[in-house]
Amino acid sequence: LGIGEEHLIVGMVANFNRSVKGVSLFLDAVPEIVKAVPAARFLLIGRGKEEKTLRDKARTMGIESYVRFAGYRKDIHRCYAIMDVSALTSFSEGLSITLLESMRCGIPVVATRVGGNPEVVVDGVTGYLVPPGDVSAFASRTVTLLLDRESRRRMGEEGRRRVERHFLLRDVAKRYEEVYEGLLSLG
Repeated sequence: LGIGEEHLIVGMVANFNRSVKGVSLFLDAVPEIVKAVPAARFLLIGRGKEEKTLRDKARTMGIESYVRFAGYRKDIHRCYAIMDVSALTSFSEGLSITLLESMRCGIPVVATRVGGNPEVVVDGVTGYLVPPGDVSAFASRTVTLLLDRESRRRMGEEGRRRVERHFLLRDVAKRYEEVYEGLLSLG
């Protein structure tokens, strides 16, 4: 991918078929982040009909040397392993699997405060939540994490613990079971 050990990696896993994922906003933040952290590189993992438009935008903005489009990957765990920060700039979201996977891997996140993201990310503890569409807030919080290795480590560990405590499949299944049993007892 052309990424070296000297780089700090901001990664995003997204479906490029849906503009609601805000990948374009992610690209808008790159110049501001690179200005503060020249070693920053940006890893976009995913595919979809918007990929060509996003690649063209990166080229037009003159940021293509900082952005890597990795496509669809079956070895996603290897991609998470090199990330320093996981990003999610969605304008709308349910319960993000990408956030859960990132946190399970010990990666702090910067995500928009939409949908289920605030249920997953504890702002200032496991990462940061920013207003949707706010490029400067996203860039600022990302820079804060990139410049502070100890905060990345601490937030990553808190994220891992949060997933283990609240989002393991068996625990979520048990909560669903309790809800269904409660509903059945009403009838």
